[in-house]
Amino acid sequence: MYITTRLALISALCLVLTACGGGGGSSTTTPVTPPTTTLPTNSALLITPNPLLATLYEGESKKLNLAVAVNTTTLDGEVYVLVVDKTGVIEPSILLTLDGPDHYNAELTTKASLTLGTHTGYLDVMLCRDTACSKQYPGSPVKANYTFTVTAPPPSFTANPAAITLEQDVDETSNSVVQIQVANRIPLGFIAKVTTTGDVKFTQSLSATSDPYKYLAELTVPTGLTAGTHTGTVNVVLCADSTCSKTYTGSPKNIPYTIKINPIVNLTALTPVSGATGWETFQGNAAHTGYFPLTVDPKKITRRWSWVKPSADSQNLTTVTASQDKIFVVSSGYFATSKLYSLNESNSGIAWTYDFGSIFSVNPPAVSAGKVYAASSGHGDTAMWQFDATTGAKIFKTPFNSQWEHYLAPTVKNGKVYSNGGSYGGVNSFNTSNGTASWFQQLNQYDLWTPAVDTNNVYAYTGNKFSVLSATDGSITFEILDPTFNWNGYSINSAPVIGSLGDVLVVNGVGENYLKNNNLMSYDIANRKVTWTLSGQFVTTPAVASKVIYVTNGSPFQLEAHNEVDGALLWSWKPDSTTTKFVGNIIVTANLIFVGTDTGTYAIDKITHAPVWHFKKSGNLAITSNGVLLVSDKSAIYAVNLK
Repeated sequence: MYITTRLALISALCLVLTACGGGGGSSTTTPVTPPTTTLPTNSALLITPNPLLATLYEGESKKLNLAVAVNTTTLDGEVYVLVVDKTGVIEPSILLTLDGPDHYNAELTTKASLTLGTHTGYLDVMLCRDTACSKQYPGSPVKANYTFTVTAPPPSFTANPAAITLEQDVDETSNSVVQIQVANRIPLGFIAKVTTTGDVKFTQSLSATSDPYKYLAELTVPTGLTAGTHTGTVNVVLCADSTCSKTYTGSPKNIPYTIKINPIVNLTALTPVSGATGWETFQGNAAHTGYFPLTVDPKKITRRWSWVKPSADSQNLTTVTASQDKIFVVSSGYFATSKLYSLNESNSGIAWTYDFGSIFSVNPPAVSAGKVYAASSGHGDTAMWQFDATTGAKIFKTPFNSQWEHYLAPTVKNGKVYSNGGSYGGVNSFNTSNGTASWFQQLNQYDLWTPAVDTNNVYAYTGNKFSVLSATDGSITFEILDPTFNWNGYSINSAPVIGSLGDVLVVNGVGENYLKNNNLMSYDIANRKVTWTLSGQFVTTPAVASKVIYVTNGSPFQLEAHNEVDGALLWSWKPDSTTTKFVGNIIVTANLIFVGTDTGTYAIDKITHAPVWHFKKSGNLAITSNGVLLVSDKSAIYAVNLK
């Protein structure tokens, strides 16, 4: 092999490269710093290092650098450099750059075809007077000795994780990210290719990072796979070019995957939970505690069924209630056709439907003692409705006054049904036996709340005032003004909660679809005072069980557990960084807290304070008397067996 180049020694460097052979590579090396040299008078140039020692990897080329010092005292004309490579160890391309007066750096590239073992020899470097090198300058040629040791290469890249294990429901997706880290000895321009074996047809996305040697391959498992376990491999190959005619060592890297697909229909026999009466109203009961008396084994949780409202129904679903193996939900919009649905808890079949016609709004239902209640609202359309829970037959419709408001589910207690209402705000009480009005008490004009009720009292929070009313006649027993109330509209978006210590808990106004500075407050009913106040950006009505209060906070962003006695923070749980907000309400069982976020519904263990179950759907939560968790959004209800 002959490699010729021309030197201009006085000013700039001019290169003319011609050679036999072909091909070339690229890698990162550090140029050799030219040493201070004293040339012997009989030598045309000095090459360092000499010999050139290098360890190479089989199948890979490598760039090497030589420092060349030229003896200009022996040169009197144009100079052409001819490199003779008798054994063919370097590529026919040499990059010669000027490093200083009479000093050059020569960049050589070894051939990737060198075999395993030690290669020794020399390159003849000739300083010629013409391109044919018919005449040489004195002191030429100079031998550049080399010893190249070719060894088996280590892997050219790593791919992690070593194995992929995912679990999802039939109607869900899941994903895994494979990190591909390429050794920096590999020339840039490589291409990573990912293929898979098995019956899972992943959606793939390969993305670069700020590190040119690092890539991320995101693999997404599609929906609709058959229930069961799916296995195969993810194969990563590192190619030298787009045709992948040459691959780098370590290819392919085979990563085994195991994908477990859970069924979404498990119609197990329904059996009642001891001590449970159903989910009758907002937060389950007239006290709005959000508590359900069940110890849940997370390993036994399974999907039961999914129900999507009929395609002809374009309105949004409200919160749900459940009793006696039936589930009740309203679909309603703005002056649109509103409907009340009754679903069979066993299999999601529609038991009956009531059509309200076009109406301003129908609000969430409540159920108690075999009767379903719902308040319609607007102006002339406002009324309290009662239906037979089994047949859907309308029993009564009692009009009452209001002005274009929306309500939470009514509260049923003491043979009466209680609801927000009034032309200028207040509470209505109706007899459940015949629908006649029992009493009305005017309060501040706010909507989207419902009273909490016990045997003697009705509790209401309306803006800057907490009110305690007689459950018998609605007369005001006492009121406590709230100077901390942060007004931001005429909707409360919450309800009082009756605690276990003679207290009533209130979040004094929740922002709808936004965070709002507010307070969690404890009212001492016997002593008619505020026991304690906590500031935050609370997002939900609190739930309470066993003298612990559970509430979601937007700032700091966490689920919080507080001591009911003094409000002290007992512990908290922070969602991961992919979660941006809490969604829906909180339910507390004997051992778990169910809480919704924009990344799904989580079950948090009361002892470890860690998630033990995750469902990728979220919305409003309820639990039936048979221990079936209901997760509802604007268009669907998802039933989950908790036992």
